[in-house]
Amino acid sequence: MNKFIFVIFFIAFNAWSAPRIPLVFQLSSSITQNVLDYKITNVSFFPDSIFLKYDKETKKFMSANLSLNVETNIPADEGADNFTYSLSLIENKSICINASEEVVESVPPNLMFNNELLELNVPITSLAFESEIDGFLSDKNEVTLLFEELDKSITSCSGDISVEVGVDI
Repeated sequence: MNKFIFVIFFIAFNAWSAPRIPLVFQLSSSITQNVLDYKITNVSFFPDSIFLKYDKETKKFMSANLSLNVETNIPADEGADNFTYSLSLIENKSICINASEEVVESVPPNLMFNNELLELNVPITSLAFESEIDGFLSDKNEVTLLFEELDKSITSCSGDISVEVGVDI
């Protein structure tokens, strides 16, 4: 029994004390000019403007669903697996007016992009192009606007949402 334990210890010790041999692996890549010319050609929300309904029971605007459409000049035959894109929320603001016609600070809506919270200036990367339009890669995703409770003195609100979309290289 003592010999068996010694043999296992000896093998384990030799494996841990083996010298490390570095491996040098050279990697190179080239990006052709036509790939650099690929870009997002159109980004749009549908609908591009909405009028929100107010729910008196919850004291907030009802959630709203928008479609975010992304179009490119990347030929679909180049392969959707070869290209991804990033999405960033760059502006999300709202202002409200109260019964005294004063501007009141308000919390802008939360934006859910495919069930993921879009945060200001925090990109969502490596999004796949899931479809094509006229032979070019495109994508369509749902964005849901979720609102906080409003003060009862507010009579109207308006706001702006801006996103930035770019092809990942």
